[in-house]
Formats: sequence, C-alpha cells, structure tokens
Amino acid sequence: MRACRLCWRAHAHAHVHKHRHPRTHPHTHTRTHTHKHTHTHAQGVLHSVLDKVVARLETLLARKAFNQLGGLQLDRDIRTLVRARVVHFCCTSAALLLCFWCASGALLVHFWCTSGALLVHFCCTSAALLLRFCCTSAALLVRFWCATGALLARFCCTSAALLLHFWCASGALLLHLWCTSGALLVHFWRASGALLLHFCCTSAALLLRFWCASGALLARYWRASAALLLHFCCASGVLLVHF
Repeated sequence: MRACRLCWRAHAHAHVHKHRHPRTHPHTHTRTHTHKHTHTHAQGVLHSVLDKVVARLETLLARKAFNQLGGLQLDRDIRTLVRARVVHFCCTSAALLLCFWCASGALLVHFWCTSGALLVHFCCTSAALLLRFCCTSAALLVRFWCATGALLARFCCTSAALLLHFWCASGALLLHLWCTSGALLVHFWRASGALLLHFCCTSAALLLRFWCASGALLARYWRASAALLLHFCCASGVLLVHF
C-alpha cells in the first residue's frame, strides 16, 4: 500500500512538472502589452471595474436589512464616495481645460501675429492703391474739366451766333409780317366800311319804304274800320228805333 502511494505521488509530481509553464521575468508581460496601455484603455478598464463593483455592492445591499440609523450611515458613506468621485472628475476636467487653454493661447497668439502682419500688409496695399486711384481720378477730373470747359465755351459761342442769327431773321420776318398785316388790315377796314355804308343805306331805304307802306295800309285800314263802324252804328240805331 505504501509503495503504491509513493508511486502515485511520483507520477503526479512528474505530470505537474511536465505541464508547468516556463518561468518568465515578472516585467515581460508588461513590456509585451505596453503599447496597449493607453489613457482611453485605462479609463475603459477602470469604468468596467467600477461598474462591476457597484453592481456587486447593489446586490449585496439589496440582501441586507437596515434599521433607521444603519440607513443614515449607508447614505453618508454613499455620499462620501460620490463626492470623492466628483472631486476626481473636477480635477481631471480642470487639467484638461488648463491644457486646452494653454494650447488655445499659443494658437491664438500665433493667429494674432499672423493676422496683424496680414492686416498691416493689407492696409499698406490698400493705402497705396487708394493713393494711386485718387491721383488717377484727380488727373482724369482735371482733364474732364478742361475738355468740358472747352466744349462749353464752343457751345456758348455757337449758341450765341445761332441766337443772334435767329433774332435777326425773326425780327425781319416779324417786321414783314407787321407791314403785311397792317396793309391787309387797312384794306379790310376800307372794304368793310364801304360794305357797311352800303348795307346801312340799303337798310334805311328798305325801312323807310316799309314805314311808308305800313302807314298807308294802316290809314286805309282805319278808314275802312271807321266806315264799317259808322254803318254798324247807324244800322243798330235804326233797328233799335224800330224795335
């Protein structure tokens, strides 16, 4: 029995030594996975461990029974843990923000310097172009004024000559028109006077003849009317006496 036990122990020990992994340096595994230990992976591992721990704690706390004082103590402990995590988060955020401010400040200074140089170059170029434009505009304006003055003087002289010619021609035509109109008016007045005198004489003769004829007819009518009236009166007297 004892020999069997010793044989079995020897066989088990040989089997363990056969399948045992070779011994390596303790930092070999760390060196192999160094390129994988990034900040993002570390945060992922930390959050995974925290989630597992919190889930385990919630499971254990759900199985426990607490009185009022125990519940208050548990709430105080949970608030302490949350406050520590919040402080850690605030510190991390402040570090990131400070890093961002430093980088942003450097970029902003570089941007200001570059922008200032470009702005100065732009102002100088704009001033040169503006000065060149003003000089060109002034030269063109002076040239335009000279040409305009010459054209205006030529136009005034031409207009004055044309106006003087027009006045002379108009005066001659107006004088001829007045003379012609005066002669025609005098001739019209004479012809009109003769016709008016002939018309007045003819009208007076016709009127006198009408008056004479009217007077004769009126006297004859009066005589006939008086005779008829006398005859009527006599007849009426005779009939009245007889009646």
